Amino acid sequence: MKPSYKTKFAAILILSAMLASGCTTSAAGTKAATDGTSTDTAAAEAAVDASKANAQLAGLKTKDLVQYDGDDTTVDWEESKATKVTLNGASAAVDGAGAKASGGKITISSAGTYVVSGKLTGGSIAVDAGEDDVVRLVLNGARIASPDGPAIQVKKAGKTVVTLAKGTENTLSDGTKYADTSEDAPTAALFSQDDLTINGTGQLTVQGNYKDGITSKDDLKIVGGTLSVNAADDGIIGRDLAAVKGGSIYVNAGGDGFKTTYDGDKDKGYLLIEDGTFRVEAGSDGFQAAASILIDGGTYDVVTGGGSANAEPHEEEMPMGRPDFGGRTEPGAQGEKAEAQGKDSGDAAAGAANSEKPSASSSGSASQANEHAANKDGSVSAGTEAAQTADEESESASMKGLKAEAGIAVSGGTFNIDSADDTVHSNGSILISGGDLDLAAGDDGIHADVSIVVSGGKVNIKESYEGIEAADITLSGGEVRVVASDDGVNASDGSGSSEGPGGMFGGQRPEVMPGQPPAGDSAQSGDQAPAGISSQSGSPNADGAAGTPPQPPAGQGMPGGPGGSAGTAKLTISGAYLTVDAGGDGLDANGSIAMTGGTVLVNGPASNGNGALDYDGTFEQSGGLLVAAGSAGMAQAPSESSSQRSVLMTFPGTVKAGTLVTLADGKGTPVLSFAPAKDIQSIVISTPDLKSGNTYAFYTGGQSSGTAKDGLYAQGKLTGGTKIVSFKLGEAVTYVNESGVTAGGGGFGGGRGQGRPGGFRGQGNSAGNGATAPSDSGSTPDGKPDSSAI
Repeated sequence: MKPSYKTKFAAILILSAMLASGCTTSAAGTKAATDGTSTDTAAAEAAVDASKANAQLAGLKTKDLVQYDGDDTTVDWEESKATKVTLNGASAAVDGAGAKASGGKITISSAGTYVVSGKLTGGSIAVDAGEDDVVRLVLNGARIASPDGPAIQVKKAGKTVVTLAKGTENTLSDGTKYADTSEDAPTAALFSQDDLTINGTGQLTVQGNYKDGITSKDDLKIVGGTLSVNAADDGIIGRDLAAVKGGSIYVNAGGDGFKTTYDGDKDKGYLLIEDGTFRVEAGSDGFQAAASILIDGGTYDVVTGGGSANAEPHEEEMPMGRPDFGGRTEPGAQGEKAEAQGKDSGDAAAGAANSEKPSASSSGSASQANEHAANKDGSVSAGTEAAQTADEESESASMKGLKAEAGIAVSGGTFNIDSADDTVHSNGSILISGGDLDLAAGDDGIHADVSIVVSGGKVNIKESYEGIEAADITLSGGEVRVVASDDGVNASDGSGSSEGPGGMFGGQRPEVMPGQPPAGDSAQSGDQAPAGISSQSGSPNADGAAGTPPQPPAGQGMPGGPGGSAGTAKLTISGAYLTVDAGGDGLDANGSIAMTGGTVLVNGPASNGNGALDYDGTFEQSGGLLVAAGSAGMAQAPSESSSQRSVLMTFPGTVKAGTLVTLADGKGTPVLSFAPAKDIQSIVISTPDLKSGNTYAFYTGGQSSGTAKDGLYAQGKLTGGTKIVSFKLGEAVTYVNESGVTAGGGGFGGGRGQGRPGGFRGQGNSAGNGATAPSDSGSTPDGKPDSSAI
């Protein structure tokens, strides 16, 4: 929801008071409309060049940021040349050069290969070699439990490579308290001050009882192996770099799952993943990068903060949560969805939203890290229990799935992320060019402060507060599905204001509020309503979906009128397939929208305080297919300056969910049919097939012989159905109700008076755009009279 809603909140509180008192003065409205806008200019001046940010992120390549040398990838060793370290309870024996043992303390002081096997309780391994030395630790069935520090600590080396021998199980655990608590003290069961690489095909279970599981204060590379990490705080950390080439990684962490922590001024802090299998359950963020995250492939099953079911409740920004004022509707206000799309489209939607992937919240998901980390030695405590008391100085309450300071680029991979917070979040930009993302968010599905670009892959946001949000959003390819309790796709940067002294009606109350019949029109009464349309009463229903929207005093407007200024945010759609099911605005821009291609299907809000389309500047459409259905109170169509024709139909009553709405040409051949997922009062249709000057008609009900996808029947014949109105299409945007063409685009303005109908000024057979509304309502597509018609 845009920040300007705070100002709307103040304005509507004043409006409510005026409604109660009958006051008609505009002074209070003017004051309320100007409050809270002082930061708009600063926000606009601070806007980041989205194109530059996108280009910088797109220019990052994994192969340029990380190199794997022979030491990183080699997993074989010559036993005759290796030093053997045999663990035996509280002591150890060393056979070879470069290492020594004193009781349970083993120290490695030079480069070489060290093969470690056996069981050690009350001891540890320390690497303290030359700054250019490469030390290889082969864990060949080793179990090490340290009571007061890391199980393995690299104090100094050029690089340490931990190789997991084929067919072996290895365990590292630390104590709940460390003897060294200095500022630079180690914090993980496997801790390295320098570069650390993990490779091989064996298994390693790490239990970080004190704080973290695995930490490198330099570069961390994981090339292979099966890692199971339980940690009181963070699971796996690489300060300067964390890179994964392959392997299976299971993390259960009280803090963050997998992260980089670089805080210097160099180009470091990247989290780079080429492949691998990940199951991460984290109390805070799943994957976090101090710079950018680049993901080329892999399989991800992630739960953060207990999942979306554990999300913090969102405070209602509109008064009293009233749906007709844009507040959240009561459960069920969005209507029934199961039957809304018809059988075929329902199956398609269900398949997209419930793909057969392992759920991260199931017993076979990230929680398996606990099972892998089972204490075979009796010295491993439960990471989940420790996480409840450890790290009380946590840096934030962030519980995001993927989070990066600079940017996130996804070109491949399969993701199942369930987060109490945002599932994908960047303080900079996000680029998605491939992959299959299945997301459930307690807050935003995908959020970036600067920009989001989706050019390929599949994105299914099956649950969210707001689906996709950034200052600049570009959807140029791929398949994107969004379900949101508030706004579906929201281009917002905090700039501009949709408020103005004139209110949403430009200071003049329209002759009739949108969604309300013309004066004296009895067409909506009871048994005269056409098939699939319920009659409207003169007062709003409890859910705000049907009935007359809230009315201000005579001469007064509500926030959102042309007296305000448009923001600088932008939504661009040039080729994606996008479906939106939103409880708030479907497509929302605190600025402008441009559509040149693609397919967009919007099941918008049931409440009259939001709209299927909502923009402050312009909506320029020059291509693509757009169907946007929802309530009528805030309905907008594309701008009059669009080169592609569009039509906004406002129905005489509520069209029930699942009822077919058909736009047909003068011969009764459907241009398209659409079965909305929720009750609606208006629909916007724009397609290259619409021709100015041609006659078209709207029908409700009946059946289509075409194949449905997400409620859209692009082809097929209509049988049955009731004609609501026929009309002649205008030059740009044509506004229609059951009486014919109305004068639109000026009376119910957005930020600049764009794209909203100006009330039902065209009555009877009159038309507002110079067209004449044919008077043949009440017939079926074959021209025969229909007794159920208006």
